[in-house]
Amino acid sequence: MGSLILRGALKEFPKLRVCFVEGSAAFVPWLMDRLDMDPTAKKKLGRQPREFFSQIWVSAFAAENSLKYACDYWKGHNLTVGSDYPHGDPSATWKDGTVRMIKEMDGVSETDKEKILGENAMRLFGMT
Repeated sequence: MGSLILRGALKEFPKLRVCFVEGSAAFVPWLMDRLDMDPTAKKKLGRQPREFFSQIWVSAFAAENSLKYACDYWKGHNLTVGSDYPHGDPSATWKDGTVRMIKEMDGVSETDKEKILGENAMRLFGMT
C-alpha cells in the first residue's frame, strides 16, 4: 500500500482500485499516520497520503475486534469482510457465521456493518 501511494501509482491512475485481502483492518490507522509522516509526500502527491485510501479496499476478518477502531478512524472506509472460505484454518469464520459475527459486533454502527458486509464490495466491483 505504501509503495502504491508514495511512488505515485494511485495519483497517476486515479480510477485504479486495489483490494488487499488475507490481512486485517487493524494496521490501517497506523499506516495512514505513518505515511502522512513522510516529509515530502504531500508535496510530491499533491495531497496527504491517507487521502489515497479512497482507492484502496481492505478485507477484514469477522472475528477481528479491532474492526470497530478501523471504522472509527477511517471515515468513509472501504473495509470488506473476508471469511477464508472454505479453509479450515483458525481464521476461518464461515462455519461460525461470518455475517452473524459482523452483525453482532459491538461498537460498529449499522451503517458500517452494511458497508463491510456488502456495500463496499459492490462499489469495488462497480455494482452500485
